Amino acid sequence: MSTEKIRVSHVQCLPMVAGAQRTMLQIFDLLNRDRYELSVICQGPGPLPEELAHRNIPIRFAPSLVRPMNSIRDWKAVGELEKLFLKISPRLSTAILQNPALLDVALHI
Repeated sequence: MSTEKIRVSHVQCLPMVAGAQRTMLQIFDLLNRDRYELSVICQGPGPLPEELAHRNIPIRFAPSLVRPMNSIRDWKAVGELEKLFLKISPRLSTAILQNPALLDVALHI
Protein backbone atom coordinates (compact mmCIF):
# COMPACT_ATOMS: atom_id res chain seq x y z
CA MET A 1 0.00 0.00 0.00
CA SER A 2 1.27 3.49 -0.89
CA THR A 3 2.32 5.75 1.99
CA GLU A 4 2.03 8.91 -0.11
CA LYS A 5 -0.53 11.30 1.32
CA ILE A 6 -3.58 12.16 -0.75
CA ARG A 7 -3.58 15.90 -1.45
CA VAL A 8 -6.99 17.47 -0.91
CA SER A 9 -7.55 21.12 -1.82
CA HIS A 10 -10.78 22.90 -0.96
CA VAL A 11 -11.76 26.21 -2.57
CA GLN A 12 -13.87 28.38 -0.30
CA CYS A 13 -14.65 31.79 -1.79
CA LEU A 14 -15.20 33.88 1.33
CA PRO A 15 -12.84 33.82 4.32
CA MET A 16 -15.64 33.81 6.89
CA VAL A 17 -16.76 31.04 9.22
CA ALA A 18 -20.43 30.20 8.66
CA GLY A 19 -22.38 27.01 7.93
CA ALA A 20 -20.47 25.67 4.91
CA GLN A 21 -17.11 26.59 6.39
CA ARG A 22 -17.97 24.98 9.74
CA THR A 23 -18.93 21.79 7.91
CA MET A 24 -15.64 21.85 5.99
CA LEU A 25 -13.72 22.31 9.26
CA GLN A 26 -15.62 19.43 10.90
CA ILE A 27 -14.84 17.14 7.95
CA PHE A 28 -11.18 18.19 8.02
CA ASP A 29 -11.06 17.50 11.78
CA LEU A 30 -12.26 13.94 11.15
CA LEU A 31 -9.83 13.14 8.33
CA ASN A 32 -6.72 11.14 9.14
CA ARG A 33 -3.89 13.66 8.70
CA ASP A 34 -1.42 10.80 8.25
CA ARG A 35 -3.32 9.87 5.10
CA TYR A 36 -4.53 13.25 3.79
CA GLU A 37 -2.61 16.45 3.07
CA LEU A 38 -5.17 19.25 3.32
CA SER A 39 -5.13 22.80 1.98
CA VAL A 40 -7.66 25.56 1.42
CA ILE A 41 -7.83 28.38 -1.09
CA CYS A 42 -9.95 31.45 -0.32
CA GLN A 43 -10.20 35.12 -1.25
CA GLY A 44 -8.04 36.60 1.52
CA PRO A 45 -7.40 37.01 5.24
CA GLY A 46 -10.22 36.62 7.73
CA PRO A 47 -11.71 34.31 10.35
CA LEU A 48 -11.44 31.17 8.17
CA PRO A 49 -7.68 31.46 7.59
CA GLU A 50 -7.28 32.03 11.34
CA GLU A 51 -9.22 28.81 12.10
CA LEU A 52 -7.15 26.92 9.54
CA ALA A 53 -3.91 28.20 11.07
CA HIS A 54 -5.01 26.81 14.46
CA ARG A 55 -5.46 23.43 12.75
CA ASN A 56 -2.13 23.65 10.87
CA ILE A 57 -3.92 23.55 7.52
CA PRO A 58 -2.18 25.56 4.78
CA ILE A 59 -4.19 28.42 3.30
CA ARG A 60 -3.55 30.10 -0.02
CA PHE A 61 -5.22 33.22 -1.37
CA ALA A 62 -6.87 33.95 -4.71
CA PRO A 63 -7.94 37.61 -4.36
CA SER A 64 -10.13 37.53 -7.48
CA LEU A 65 -12.56 35.01 -5.95
CA VAL A 66 -15.53 37.29 -5.45
CA ARG A 67 -19.25 37.21 -4.94
CA PRO A 68 -21.42 38.02 -6.79
CA MET A 69 -20.18 36.58 -10.04
CA ASN A 70 -18.21 39.02 -12.18
CA SER A 71 -17.01 37.99 -15.65
CA ILE A 72 -13.67 39.80 -15.53
CA ARG A 73 -12.81 38.85 -11.96
CA ASP A 74 -14.01 35.28 -12.56
CA TRP A 75 -11.45 34.86 -15.37
CA LYS A 76 -8.76 36.35 -13.14
CA ALA A 77 -9.80 33.87 -10.45
CA VAL A 78 -9.45 31.00 -12.95
CA GLY A 79 -5.85 32.08 -13.61
CA GLU A 80 -5.11 32.39 -9.88
CA LEU A 81 -6.64 28.97 -9.16
CA GLU A 82 -4.76 27.37 -12.05
CA LYS A 83 -1.41 28.65 -10.70
CA LEU A 84 -2.24 27.47 -7.19
CA PHE A 85 -3.37 24.02 -8.39
CA LEU A 86 -0.12 23.63 -10.34
CA LYS A 87 1.78 24.27 -7.08
CA ILE A 88 -0.45 22.13 -4.86
CA SER A 89 -1.10 19.29 -7.36
CA PRO A 90 -4.23 18.11 -5.55
CA ARG A 91 -5.57 14.64 -6.18
CA LEU A 92 -8.99 15.74 -4.98
CA SER A 93 -10.48 19.23 -5.20
CA THR A 94 -13.73 20.42 -3.70
CA ALA A 95 -15.34 23.84 -3.67
CA ILE A 96 -18.04 26.05 -2.23
CA LEU A 97 -18.37 28.68 -4.94
CA GLN A 98 -21.15 30.76 -6.42
CA ASN A 99 -19.74 29.84 -9.82
CA PRO A 100 -18.48 26.24 -9.53
CA ALA A 101 -17.43 26.28 -13.20
CA LEU A 102 -14.38 28.27 -12.05
CA LEU A 103 -13.00 25.15 -10.40
CA ASP A 104 -13.65 22.98 -13.44
CA VAL A 105 -12.04 25.44 -15.85
CA ALA A 106 -9.00 26.02 -13.60
CA LEU A 107 -8.38 22.28 -13.23
CA HIS A 108 -8.63 21.60 -16.97
CA ILE A 109 -6.64 24.41 -18.54
